Amino acid sequence: MTHSSVSIQNVIYRFVIAGTLFLSLPGAGVIAAGQAPSYDEATPPSETATILASEASATETPSPTMEITPTATSVEIIATYTLEAVPTDLPTIASTLPPTLTPIPTETSTDLPTLIPIPLPSASETPTIQVSPSPGPQISPSPQDAGQVQLAPITGHKKLIFIHHSTGENWLTDGNGDLGIALRDAGYFVSDTNYGWGPDSIGDRTDIGYWYDWFNGTSSSTYMNALYTEYGQNSSYSRLGTDPGGANEIIMFKSCFPNSHLGGNPSDPPTTGANPLRGHDYSDDTIHTVGNAKGIYKDLLTYFATRQDKLFIAITAPPLGSFDEPDASHATNARAFNNWLVNNWLTGYAYKNVAVFDFYNVLTSDGGSTRTNNPNVNDLGWSDGNHHRVVSGAVQHTQTVNNNYSAYATGGDSHPTQAGSLKATGEFVGWLNYYYARWVGAAPPASTLISPSGSISNYTPTYRWNSASGATQYYLWVNGPSGNRIKAWYTASAVGCAGGGVCSVTPATILTGGAHQWWVQTWSSSGFGPWSAGMNFSLVVPPAVTLISPTGSIGVNTPTYRWNSASGATWYHLWVNGPWGNTVINTWYTASQAGCASTCSVTPATTLSGGAHQWWVRTWNSAGYGPWSSPLSFSLPVPVLPPAATLISPSGSITNHTPPYTWNSASGATWYYLWVDGPSGNRIKTWYTASQAGCASGGTCSVTPATTLTHGAHRWWVQTWNSAGYGQWSAGMNFSLMV
Repeated sequence: MTHSSVSIQNVIYRFVIAGTLFLSLPGAGVIAAGQAPSYDEATPPSETATILASEASATETPSPTMEITPTATSVEIIATYTLEAVPTDLPTIASTLPPTLTPIPTETSTDLPTLIPIPLPSASETPTIQVSPSPGPQISPSPQDAGQVQLAPITGHKKLIFIHHSTGENWLTDGNGDLGIALRDAGYFVSDTNYGWGPDSIGDRTDIGYWYDWFNGTSSSTYMNALYTEYGQNSSYSRLGTDPGGANEIIMFKSCFPNSHLGGNPSDPPTTGANPLRGHDYSDDTIHTVGNAKGIYKDLLTYFATRQDKLFIAITAPPLGSFDEPDASHATNARAFNNWLVNNWLTGYAYKNVAVFDFYNVLTSDGGSTRTNNPNVNDLGWSDGNHHRVVSGAVQHTQTVNNNYSAYATGGDSHPTQAGSLKATGEFVGWLNYYYARWVGAAPPASTLISPSGSISNYTPTYRWNSASGATQYYLWVNGPSGNRIKAWYTASAVGCAGGGVCSVTPATILTGGAHQWWVQTWSSSGFGPWSAGMNFSLVVPPAVTLISPTGSIGVNTPTYRWNSASGATWYHLWVNGPWGNTVINTWYTASQAGCASTCSVTPATTLSGGAHQWWVRTWNSAGYGPWSSPLSFSLPVPVLPPAATLISPSGSITNHTPPYTWNSASGATWYYLWVDGPSGNRIKTWYTASQAGCASGGTCSVTPATTLTHGAHRWWVQTWNSAGYGQWSAGMNFSLMV
């Protein structure tokens, strides 16, 4: 058989139809980008055009057929090349392709990666933003207000005993007034008396007239000795588990609501000399009067002045419900008497071991629409209403609601509801801390805050303030957009200012974006100092990063991407575009996943193709998206089609019916296609990797197929391939198997 061949120029066209990229390959027709070519049986699986010598002259250059029905919106010649002579009688070759052909990328925009909407990190990747619940309605600065029960850092515990009946019991009880819990948490070891307690069952008698018996009467020393050494519980409430030892040092005493039924007139002066109310209960309002009640309390100061080692806390009697007090003048008298106790009783008393808590006033306003009509909602922490509390280091005794009856009485019962008792607890404990500190000594002054202030990007900032003389503890309070975020006590040693100077602490709490305000309160064994002035700061979105590498020409198809970390960034968005403008990497990484310290680094598993690439990184934190970085470009070598292989053997006459096939390797080839024809047609058609053929590093390739050939004339070829596509077929080589 005679073989003829011609040289043919081949052209690859690229064109776009309705937004889809197509390629025209000789012998393959028209294919969409990313689709492997499909060859018909008339041509080999190569970009080779074959014609017979009788059908074309040696100079003929045929045009490739473009089988296109839609109109192309753009057409561009992207490559031309000339194929060497190919045997015109080459056998029909099926479209067998290597298993790792690289698809042609889809063409997309090469603009910055803002064309695709950027969502927050997916649900499984969303950064956890910790938001602490708000302590409730408060007056700024929140921690010091009556709405916040102070939890004092206490050196040693303080022993307190409470003389009461049913209203006091409800106030103490867990799940009702919770006063026992609050006092426990503030470091007070609480004991109490109730009905039937003590010598002569003195615990039965707690009306105003009986306080004379307790503190001034003939049996006073007996009662006081028993009171100072009573360490038991006569009601059910939580308290400290260990008795700190020693005698009771704080004496709380309270009469019940019937004592708010007072006769006389609001401005009656204290009774002096013999007082008919001494040793009597409230039942006779001819002697249970404003003047006589004032006289009883004046008598008590005589004893209190002798026991400056004790702190006496007088709790005013709670108000009556309007249904229990039909005569408004008696309610007016109760208001006047309790105001006198708070404002005038201690005038001229030289010592600091007596204080009055106006339980009555606290219980005369609620959180209802009229401020007296909802006994189940309190106004704890409200700026208006009737209160007795400590605000910003100062005692506040206010009345803005004109009411002399209980706002927390319901169902014909003047016992305060739970809401009323909880309000009293919220205001009393901080108030008690204040008077305890006043009794034991001077509290430290306020601190002056230094930083953070203004706009910052560090989401775990360091808080710095000037130390306060004598302060041994500092209470840091930080509010964020959603409420309180940090409230923690620190010793002066822990914040580095035990010897004075600047205090500094860096809590681990990660803040959210937006406006914040912070304060510091001082404390010593003498009590609470005032709160500092508040300082504001705002957390802003993180800045752009600076990319480091890859850049320029690189040889690794899975490069490591490195950039400088951005202050405050908790997430990074890596975006990489490929040679066709297509997005090849679009991934969020946490700062931890990227190992960010001064620099961040990730190595995605995506294998890149040859050609030019561009990449960006965008920052994110809870305040929002930061800007995209400036892009950085790099390129990977673009593979070229491998040349034809040169066959070596078998050739001529041989006797081995399973001969080895040997050829010189082709530069850049990663696959070789061996084709062997025998007397009856094709016998071998197999792809081999360069490694399988023993020529991955160049040199001579050799394979020995297991196929046993028959005698007669044979002809064989080898075609090359790499990721750039099919190389040329080798020239054919003949051999014959002898009988």
